[in-house]
Amino acid sequence: MFLFINPYVFGTGGGGGGGTATGGTITTSGAYTIHTFSTGDNFIVSGGSLTCDVLIIAGGGGGGGSGRGGGGGAGGLIYLSSQIISPGTYPCTVGTGGTGGLNASSGGNGTNSSFNSYTAYGGGGGANTAVGSNGGSGGGSGFTTGGTATPAGQGNNGGSGGTGAGNNGAGGGGGAGFAGVSHSGTVSGAGGDGLQYDISGAPGGTLVYYAGGGGGGAQGLNSGANGGQGGGGYGCRTLAQAGTNGLGGGGGGAGGAGTGILGGNGGNGVIIIRHLT
Repeated sequence: MFLFINPYVFGTGGGGGGGTATGGTITTSGAYTIHTFSTGDNFIVSGGSLTCDVLIIAGGGGGGGSGRGGGGGAGGLIYLSSQIISPGTYPCTVGTGGTGGLNASSGGNGTNSSFNSYTAYGGGGGANTAVGSNGGSGGGSGFTTGGTATPAGQGNNGGSGGTGAGNNGAGGGGGAGFAGVSHSGTVSGAGGDGLQYDISGAPGGTLVYYAGGGGGGAQGLNSGANGGQGGGGYGCRTLAQAGTNGLGGGGGGAGGAGTGILGGNGGNGVIIIRHLT
């Protein structure tokens, strides 16, 4: 006798418990229903359990300010596959990006995102003369070492900058997939790339990068370094780019001399939950 097994009942991310859910911006893609939380809200499951895939990304760190600013670290990233979610109300907290550093100050850390018992930690701010801040991914530094990914497992370390005076480059912020690149002489380091997932329902099941680090700024140079894939901001002398909202990218570092020069702000985080329709 031929036994037919329906993959929509037993497949990853399915809803075999017969439940339904509300919360966030709800879309459909193929067999899936997708809940996207760009701000705080509740994910409410009723009528039975759901088997869900969950992506949690914190806010990215801000880039360091003028002089030689390191790129901001990406927000911490947590991906959970085939999680059984019982009926109930689950608050979703979505982290915001850190503020870019003004003049020679460091960028601020991003804030945390949380769902159920899981917390993704905000990215570390990029620094100028100080060590890059620790965070989900560590921030880069202009004159010393980059920050450390804390806690381990949500991202990578930031890159280091050149020591002493002169037109040395700055380090890029860490990304979820790779560490930030350290400077090489006068050349600043790029932000670390993030990681790819197909959870968002992008057309054709396109893989989307999330949580890229910001590029380092450069002292005395007109160009900086690219941000990492996944929303990392470009580092530049006076027009550092912000990290991308909804991807948790780190802000680009600034460079040059003078007052009123800002590092790029970190991008806001996101929580995405999908289950079979």
